[in-house]
Amino acid sequence: MGFSANAQQHTHGQGQLLISQDGTEWHMQLILPAADSLGFEHVPETQAQKNKIESLAKKLQENAAVIEVDGRCALIKAAHSLVNQHGDELHKNHEHDNEQDHHDIEVEYQFSCKDAITQVYVKIFETMPSLNAIELQWLLENSQGMLTLTRSHPYIEW
Repeated sequence: MGFSANAQQHTHGQGQLLISQDGTEWHMQLILPAADSLGFEHVPETQAQKNKIESLAKKLQENAAVIEVDGRCALIKAAHSLVNQHGDELHKNHEHDNEQDHHDIEVEYQFSCKDAITQVYVKIFETMPSLNAIELQWLLENSQGMLTLTRSHPYIEW
């Protein structure tokens, strides 16, 4: 189950959210520009930058203030591209010669839901002031579509 966005377009201020459903299992992949998530896109140079990575990694892993789903759902898996507090993963797979290269942070969640999800609320707008929009694509058992979530409309209802 799930899907991946391999040919991603990187735009500061704009992320992507991909949602798929397989019965009671829901997969969500959130892709955010590192500049909006951390305030920088390079290997951390200061302790403050390392602390930002550690704090964001914890928030993403716990799904604290990231995505909220209605219904009786349990988060059964969370994974993200920020591996450790030193930011090694931020550039591990993104070797570059040009300092203008851009990097994204990816997080994947898998939920098991006893009830159908009728709403997904993206709370990450509240903690990332430079994030303006998230392009949402979904593929559910009974529908599919696209929508742009914004700071003033951060949710989808089915």
